[in-house]
Amino acid sequence: MKKVKLCKLNDCRGDVSKRWYIDYGIYNQARKRLEIKRIWLPTNPPNADYRYQLAKDLSNEIDKKLKKGILHSTPKKEKKINPTNFLEITENILTMLVVEKVLRTKSKQTYYTACKHLDKFLLKTSIHFTDITTSIVQDFIRSLKVSDRHKKNIVGFLKSVCGYLIENNFMAYNPFLGSDDKIKFDDSELNCPFSDYEKKKIEDYLIANNKPLYLFTRFIFYSFIRPKELLHLQVKDVDLRTRTIKVKSDISKNKRSETVPIIKPLLSLIVENKVLENPSDYYIFGQGFKPSKTMQGGNTPTNQHREALKDLGLYVEKKTVLYSWKHTGNIFAYLSGLDIKIIQKMNRHRSLETTEIYLRKLGLFLDEKAYDASW
Repeated sequence: MKKVKLCKLNDCRGDVSKRWYIDYGIYNQARKRLEIKRIWLPTNPPNADYRYQLAKDLSNEIDKKLKKGILHSTPKKEKKINPTNFLEITENILTMLVVEKVLRTKSKQTYYTACKHLDKFLLKTSIHFTDITTSIVQDFIRSLKVSDRHKKNIVGFLKSVCGYLIENNFMAYNPFLGSDDKIKFDDSELNCPFSDYEKKKIEDYLIANNKPLYLFTRFIFYSFIRPKELLHLQVKDVDLRTRTIKVKSDISKNKRSETVPIIKPLLSLIVENKVLENPSDYYIFGQGFKPSKTMQGGNTPTNQHREALKDLGLYVEKKTVLYSWKHTGNIFAYLSGLDIKIIQKMNRHRSLETTEIYLRKLGLFLDEKAYDASW
């Protein structure tokens, strides 16, 4: 008997009003037979050419795994557990989204990890995923043995997954809508900004002991560019003619290409450290934490910054961290009188409301008229 059966598309004779699907087969060693697996293609958009291309891309990806023996069939769980086939369906949909370039491979894994949390709960409670209600979602949230922040992230990912399930006609409504709003946690103690005393002490220490890290923190403090984004920053992204730094879409958190202004103190440091006297394709903070064609490992600045703060006796886990420079910079920018709309642009926030919420979380009172009031 054949060990596998390669993908075959059923296009319903080209009828886009019907659901098309792909079948493939995997040999089940335990049952000694070929088991057929099915992937349903999305019904939208109702375009035959689009579906044929999607089916071709998806079939090629699955066939490659079949030929290499990567895909295997595993024995089904006992009937009493009431398997939900939730993971199988979501994995197929997430795979299609990667093929369509709607999701990145890393994002797919993040969504899938959240799905595994829910699948574990569904198997334990013998609930089918199509029967989930808002009250069941609350039971699921209470069952999670993680922090409230982590719970909020998991629920947020599952809300998106259910949206994809609805688009593909597997669910009628999204039970996770609004559920993450009910998860409250206090994030005021995380990534705390530095006090004036702490700021001065850390700066003096870095200037004397680790100038590359000092420059790295200045980019965060003066431009609000995130540490992970900075590691991807190249010489060609800095333009002194327009006094801007470009944060490309493939490295930015919000997946949009945008520019931030180079203010005077940062401009002086860029010139003083001869940052632009390197090949345009060099990473500014590359291998060895200096301009290099090779990118620096992601944990290097975080680890070095933590050790510096430990030497100074200022390190508090999850409070005084590298990201604290971004918060500190925002406070200094606002108190210096910088217009809040410019602060919004520098933070690359989509709305002014987001910037106001962000500054309030940093302890800033935005209506200055209150300081002159008396009663």
